[in-house]
Amino acid sequence: MQKPFIRTFLNNKGLAYIISTAFLIISMLLGISIGTVSIPVPAIIEIIGAEIFRFQGEGIDSMHESIVMDIRLPRVLLAGLVGASLAIAGAAFQGLLRNPLADPYTLGISSGASIGAVITLFFGISLPLVGAFTLPVLSILFAFATVLFVLFFARRVDRLLRLRRLY
Repeated sequence: MQKPFIRTFLNNKGLAYIISTAFLIISMLLGISIGTVSIPVPAIIEIIGAEIFRFQGEGIDSMHESIVMDIRLPRVLLAGLVGASLAIAGAAFQGLLRNPLADPYTLGISSGASIGAVITLFFGISLPLVGAFTLPVLSILFAFATVLFVLFFARRVDRLLRLRRLY
């Protein structure tokens, strides 16, 4: 049973979206601000605003602009995209298998990808069309083959169990 506070919070989805968006923006600004060279948040906002709206800020330091636009902002955006991709992949696993505990480690998919990487490195395999991307391509292919194998095996076992119940 849920507590009354949780039910009240979950019913107000607009507030949840506002809080989540504010948390995302604050964490991105802190991720850009904190580093070897500390950059104040107002300067970050001014740098990004100047880049988006194409105006020259008067008090923008060129070193800070270079750090924000060339190093920190791309890293923070990439980290957000990777996190979102992992969340979508996890939700897809759980939805496909109808199991809230399904993840790549439990299903052996990570191990399948590792086998693909080890085979590529051990035998020195290089695919002609992908060249330098042979390792990730073969890892993805082995992970996909593992998914297919696990789904085939699970369906086969399920059929056998259903047949045994009939007899």
